[in-house]
Amino acid sequence: MELVGLNQTLTQLGLPIESLFSLELVLAEVLNNIVEHSYEDRGEGMIELAITVYDHAIHCDVTDHGNPMPNGCLPPKRRYDLETTGLHDLPEGGFGWGLIRDMTCGLSYTREAGVNRLCFYIDLAA
Repeated sequence: MELVGLNQTLTQLGLPIESLFSLELVLAEVLNNIVEHSYEDRGEGMIELAITVYDHAIHCDVTDHGNPMPNGCLPPKRRYDLETTGLHDLPEGGFGWGLIRDMTCGLSYTREAGVNRLCFYIDLAA
């Protein structure tokens, strides 16, 4: 299922459109990271996505069988002062994790038996 189809399905549940936009943006970033980094040396691989809605939140569980996260943990959130750092001087990469961290709750990463698992939720009350 593509992200647009997922969004349409969740919209039919009557969930707040702002939360669905947040979910779509976060999932696009997460899935891009898996393709770009976890499966970078393989060319292909399976990604599993489980979404449940309960306790006033959209809960997501994303798994893949690709490369583990560097150092076995989530990358740190990068912040740059745009007042002192010019746009041309900003390093490539790393900004997506700041976005993911800012837009989700309960973010966690584990790797077990060759499987990466990223879990988070989007608060529907926010």
